[in-house]
Amino acid sequence: MKSETINLHLWNAVNRTDPSNTNRVNARGGFTAICAQSQIKAATEQFGVYGIAWGMKFEEDEYIRDGQGNILEYVYKGSFWFIYNDTRGVLPCQSSIKYRAGDDVQMKAETHARSKALSKLGFNSDVYEGKFDDNKYVQAAKARTNGSVPDERTLALRNLTAACKAAKYDAERKKRLLEEWTLHFGVASFDELSVTQLNECIDEIKNANRGVSK
Repeated sequence: MKSETINLHLWNAVNRTDPSNTNRVNARGGFTAICAQSQIKAATEQFGVYGIAWGMKFEEDEYIRDGQGNILEYVYKGSFWFIYNDTRGVLPCQSSIKYRAGDDVQMKAETHARSKALSKLGFNSDVYEGKFDDNKYVQAAKARTNGSVPDERTLALRNLTAACKAAKYDAERKKRLLEEWTLHFGVASFDELSVTQLNECIDEIKNANRGVSK
């Protein structure tokens, strides 16, 4: 079997966005905004508790002024840190926003910087790739979220079950295969296998079964 690179395990786990966690903003030509709290929840699911397993570190900020001394922009500079597979990662991040007095500019700039840092790890990648500009994609995403249409992983798991049944594998044989696949792909558990890897497992069963039938 060809193994999908483990470098995409995290990306594939977080790249899809629930449309209910987005909001269409018409300013600046129009863009899709992502609920900041949903991003924190998604990162917590992957890394652990905020402030313990991941977080933001403030380093410096700056107020950009015009010739008369009026504040035009606020600039936040810091770093995003996280622990993944027992390894610590750090990403420099920066954000600047238009200054408005009493508008919580510091918090908004930090939130924006955190969102940009998370995007580099694959979080909400479909939004940043512009897929939410395609209405068909958004409708399909809503269908997956509502459960009316099975997502790719659910379909792959169903097909894997069907392949095992067609090959007449008993429970013990299936258990051994799950252990072999987990070891082969270098993941901690079967639940971490990607859709591509699941499809490779299905192909392996089908090919083996063809060999027996011959």
